[in-house]
Amino acid sequence: PHDDDEEDRQRRREAKQLQKELETPEEKYRRRMEKKTKKAERKSKDEALLGYTNESNPFGDANLSESFVWKKKVDKLAEEGTLDPQWRKKLKSKREELRNEIDEVKQRRNQRERERELAEQQRAEIQRQEEARNAVEFEKRGEAFDVLQIKLRRDMRLKDGRGTAIDYLSKNIDLLCPEEEDNFTGYQMEMREPAKLVDGKSFRELEDLQDDIKKFIIFEKAAKSQEYWRAMLVVTEDALDKLKFGGQEASSSGVHATVMAEVVEKLKNKS
Repeated sequence: PHDDDEEDRQRRREAKQLQKELETPEEKYRRRMEKKTKKAERKSKDEALLGYTNESNPFGDANLSESFVWKKKVDKLAEEGTLDPQWRKKLKSKREELRNEIDEVKQRRNQRERERELAEQQRAEIQRQEEARNAVEFEKRGEAFDVLQIKLRRDMRLKDGRGTAIDYLSKNIDLLCPEEEDNFTGYQMEMREPAKLVDGKSFRELEDLQDDIKKFIIFEKAAKSQEYWRAMLVVTEDALDKLKFGGQEASSSGVHATVMAEVVEKLKNKS
């Protein structure tokens, strides 16, 4: 069987050699170009797989992409007649197995890198969300502190008899909604009728009051407070309109003052 295999290989070599001798110059050129292209593709694949080239590698090996053949050993085995006739095929197969193994290792490494990047992205996203929540909480605490300071200064003015219209309006909502945590400042007083606080005010005083009311609409987020301040804003704007169109002094009379009184009564019933 060994001799038969050797004869088959010899016949194939002779047939291949005869085919080469019968080639036209164009066929010979095409065959060599195809061989060169395949070799370049194989070399490029190995370089991409290993990350090294013949010209650039840490081993200083200019033939890194070539299969290593121990020529002296091959020649000796051939002389002794013990050389495996399939040695080239086996060498090629072993090299292909090595390529596949390296490729698998590289794919596993890339997969671990992708998983690591995904985990890092998830950690970064969780951190961003946590920072966003902390920022919101910090802003809320800051706003609550600012509102409390405003109300403490207001109570000091009221206690000293220096209260302004906006001070009384602000204190009214504290008295109407005592369940709101920010409304407790320790100072108590009788409630003033909100709409009456615009009576006798000048145009400039009403404009200042209007600006102050708008600030409290921004400061106080509770639904009850919003209803109160927006109703009072309408009363103030109505008093401004009366002065604009010939009135001698601001007055709280009219439908808007009635609406304001209804809002106050509703808040009283809820508290």
